[in-house]
Amino acid sequence: MSVHTSAYNVARAMKAALASVGVRKRTMAVRANMVLQVSLWKGLMLITALGLLGWLVFRALQLFGLG
Repeated sequence: MSVHTSAYNVARAMKAALASVGVRKRTMAVRANMVLQVSLWKGLMLITALGLLGWLVFRALQLFGLG
C-alpha cells in the first residue's frame, strides 16, 4: 500500500534539494512514507479496540438486563 501525502511530497522535495547540492539521503521519502503508514495502522488499531470495548460493554449491559 502506498499513500502519497504532503509529508511524502515534502520528503521528496527535500531529497531533491539536498541532491542538487551533493548530499544523498536515499531513504528519506521511504522513511516518511513508513512513518505515515505506522500512524495509520495505530489509528486503525485504536478504533478497533474502542469498538470491541463498546461491544463488550453493550453485551454486559444486556446480560445484566440494563440495556
